[in-house]
Amino acid sequence: MSAPQSLEEAFGTIAADIRCALGAGIPQKPRVVSAKALERSRAAAEAAMLKQARNLILAALEGYIASVNSLAEAAVLRGVPLEGAHHRAMQHEAERYRARIAALGTGDGS
Repeated sequence: MSAPQSLEEAFGTIAADIRCALGAGIPQKPRVVSAKALERSRAAAEAAMLKQARNLILAALEGYIASVNSLAEAAVLRGVPLEGAHHRAMQHEAERYRARIAALGTGDGS
């Protein structure tokens, strides 16, 4: 499998990768379990894992956004002119990814 070519591609495949790993990683119990109960167990494990992954990624992204804003503020205080369009574009991209990450695990699929 090739490496993702963009952050969007990486975020677009993370939920599928987690679902695949969860499906393979749930141990089979020695007792007989109905297919419905097993599916509920898998769904609950998947939802918990997606929520944890989403929260970790959101925390990292929040840190990135705070860093971008902090660097911009420091540059302004030093009298360094910001490349406004570049800074706004970085903020816009960060917000876009925040929305995509927040949608992970909601069944949205986007």
